[in-house]
Amino acid sequence: MQNTFNPYHKWLAIPPEEQPPTLYRLLGIAPFESDPDVIHSAADARMGFLRTFQAGPNAAIAERLLNEVSRARVCLADPARRAAYDCVLRAAKPADAEASEAAGPAVRPEATTAAGPAVSDGMFGNYRVLESIYASRLGEVYKAIHVPSHTLVSLKMLPTEATRNPETLRRFHREQEITCKLDHPNLVAGYESGTHRGVAYLVTEYVVGTNLATLVGQLGPLPVEQAVAYTVQAARGLTQLHLHGVFHRNIKPHVLWVDMRGQVKVGNLFLAKLGEYASVDDGQDDLTQMGQMMGTPEYLAPEQAVDAKSVDQRADIYSLGCTLHFLLIGRPPYGGKSLMDKLMAHRAQPIPSLRTLRPDVPEHVDRAFQRMLAKERGQRYAFMGEVVDALEPKPRIGFLARVLARWLPRRR
Repeated sequence: MQNTFNPYHKWLAIPPEEQPPTLYRLLGIAPFESDPDVIHSAADARMGFLRTFQAGPNAAIAERLLNEVSRARVCLADPARRAAYDCVLRAAKPADAEASEAAGPAVRPEATTAAGPAVSDGMFGNYRVLESIYASRLGEVYKAIHVPSHTLVSLKMLPTEATRNPETLRRFHREQEITCKLDHPNLVAGYESGTHRGVAYLVTEYVVGTNLATLVGQLGPLPVEQAVAYTVQAARGLTQLHLHGVFHRNIKPHVLWVDMRGQVKVGNLFLAKLGEYASVDDGQDDLTQMGQMMGTPEYLAPEQAVDAKSVDQRADIYSLGCTLHFLLIGRPPYGGKSLMDKLMAHRAQPIPSLRTLRPDVPEHVDRAFQRMLAKERGQRYAFMGEVVDALEPKPRIGFLARVLARWLPRRR
């Protein structure tokens, strides 16, 4: 991580501890302000100030912030968008709290031992530890500042007890390697990883928002446009993983985070699998035993329930389809009282129709969903990019339009 210029702090007086700024903080107005005149006046003032830097050495940064302020104005001035944003803001918490999904029951931070010997005078290497975010048997996550660059980060450490389990340690090393190597706007960004004073750690961007499970829990089923947009963003992040031969294997609403700018980020790569031609090399053999089940039953592809070792990108496509159902209907597509009931439902019960449960769902979205949840993986989309295309269909040019498009240039 390099020592970089921090425009929020230098220009807008937003300290690292309050970054990334909320849209309200970005405009310099009170949280949940709803008066359009106040919003527009604040945006005009911010943009006027930022334009004074457009001709200087940081012109590109000024342009980026101008675009951010403009998007903030558009969101907060629209009552519907502001309401959705306010819901995310009220439920906001650091994305690293997702560790609970893979780690099981949480433990009290003071009961863990990783931070003790590794943190000296509040410092962990170049990072000043601010507060504990979450602690479990598989990871302790802290809010911290990278001192040289004044950047707010999430600092994840592996507890001492976890390092005694060889498989856990190897999986954490794999998570370190994948997170720091792959870069995409829809993936939680990794900055640095390594070992400090015997403690394995991973530094990522500090994402503040809410996971989609919490958002639906508070709002209920989402508007169709919003649910599809979130699904498409997740699919784009997963496309980046799949292009590098990485399969997530635990996609569900709980690991998909929407930040305070409305951007979805895929996190929690602890169960990720490296394919045969993966571009990420962590020096480890396949960590999954044949016949082993991994993932969450409500979102698990039928073949993954039988053998997680053999899955590929089509298992993630299935799980993302189950997630789309949750966003639109408010529950996973299949239920059951026991683990076996849930697993058998994925294999035996008919694929539900989104349009039957919710008539405002467009036909093309329901068709895409049906194919994503095909029982046999050979009948699903082969690549996550096809899911994006199916959920965001391009306007089709009619036969006559195609003929004219070819004929007119020759007539000139």
